[in-house]
Amino acid sequence: MDKYIAKLDRHYIVCGSDETARTIIQELLLTKRSFVVVEPVKERLDKLAYLGDFLYIQADPAEDEVLKSAGIERAQGIFLSLPTDEGNLFMTIGARSLNAGIRIVAKGIDVRSHSKMTKAGADYVISPAYIGGMRMVSQMVRPAAVTFLDMMLRDREKVLRVEEVPVGEGSPLAGKPIAASGLKGKRGALLVAIKRAATNDYEFNPPDSAVLKAGDILVLIASPEIVGDIEKSADKD
Repeated sequence: MDKYIAKLDRHYIVCGSDETARTIIQELLLTKRSFVVVEPVKERLDKLAYLGDFLYIQADPAEDEVLKSAGIERAQGIFLSLPTDEGNLFMTIGARSLNAGIRIVAKGIDVRSHSKMTKAGADYVISPAYIGGMRMVSQMVRPAAVTFLDMMLRDREKVLRVEEVPVGEGSPLAGKPIAASGLKGKRGALLVAIKRAATNDYEFNPPDSAVLKAGDILVLIASPEIVGDIEKSADKD
């Protein structure tokens, strides 16, 4: 397993094995992302086996050498889902010191800890209680929209997600209007918006005449396979 982990690049690291981590792992598997799980307790790792096959390291993620063996210096993101806010705060500091450019998403149980984690280097802090409350309100006031999103998330035969694809420098898409980009013919991909690099503004439901530029980010609804196909076309020629 160490040999496979050593080959990973631009992957994700999941620290922890609680219910939040299980959801993260399941989603990464469904959307075909490369990742490695770091968890010190074997029994907890065994309980994750039903999710599918994935790479893991049985060790304490708070140790710098363990994170290095998980490829943190090559990883593009790390999820921190340890049992305590103190643990996630400590991990935030350690992860940022090992990779200044990595994206850190941490779980914050107490909302008062969120600002501390952000100051320590976390890009985003998630409160399970807040998300749960928002979900309950959404289910009450907009049930049709929530049911639609549930169908996207729970369908195992046809996995669809709201994804983002950056238009790289030297991409064959750069400088082309949407009508000439071929995006509309990508087997059912739905282009929802373009985040413009120049202004950071979103152009929702862009017209066919909208011209794509290097640095723009395409926001679309598509399957992992279609996203991979579009990523190839949006990368350098």
